[in-house]
Amino acid sequence: MSEMTKPNSIDNEEMEICPTDKLAQFLEVVYPEISGEILRQMPRPELIAMMRESPGKIELKGREFHLGRAVKFRRPYYAHYGVICAIRHEKVYVVHYSGDPTSKIDSRVRVDCLDEIAASSAHEMQNYPDQIEPFEAIANALSRLNENTYNLVTNNCEHFASWCCTNRHRSMQVRTATATLAAFATVAFVGITTALLGRLLGTENKLSADELHQRVLEGKACPHCGYQSDTKWIMQQHISAAHGSTKRVGGDM
Repeated sequence: MSEMTKPNSIDNEEMEICPTDKLAQFLEVVYPEISGEILRQMPRPELIAMMRESPGKIELKGREFHLGRAVKFRRPYYAHYGVICAIRHEKVYVVHYSGDPTSKIDSRVRVDCLDEIAASSAHEMQNYPDQIEPFEAIANALSRLNENTYNLVTNNCEHFASWCCTNRHRSMQVRTATATLAAFATVAFVGITTALLGRLLGTENKLSADELHQRVLEGKACPHCGYQSDTKWIMQQHISAAHGSTKRVGGDM
């Protein structure tokens, strides 16, 4: 396959990380007209040359998709990620973690056509500021074909795509979810703590009905239990944590 088959120009560059058997396995999908047996017997430089025949980009339905870049599929409650590893005959081939999105019991790294993964969901390119060379990203992705160690928190499809394209194992979805849970836990802790301190330190002063009503209107007393605080934010956290209510008190809280 022309001068691209020379080992010195191909075999020791970006594709070095990818095992030869996984190159052949991937190309069985991209080149269905060539038998797997023939591909498995091909010299490695020829397999890499076939990989490099892929166009660098393709335009589909008004959008460009780039080789060696991550693609993001928008699902109802999360985003799925994969890496574009080949473009041939108007088809885009994506390597990704695939499986049941709820259990991931049978999830593994595999190759599928972009349209099959997308189904009816919206999809777009995912650009990383520290993106590595396209064929280095492809080699990373193919090196993990058949991996089945999916973990929602530590090794999900976004971790995979990020590592392939940047050499950094990260998931913004996990970071965002973790930060949200931490913030919720902090608010709950503050609210419950202020309620307990109120009881211990006697902030539930006995007031007349009119006085309590006035304090509630000012946002300085809990309408549920009479707990008092001159800080409206603390009062709001108390009501949310101690009484499970998001009712705003005092008008301008």
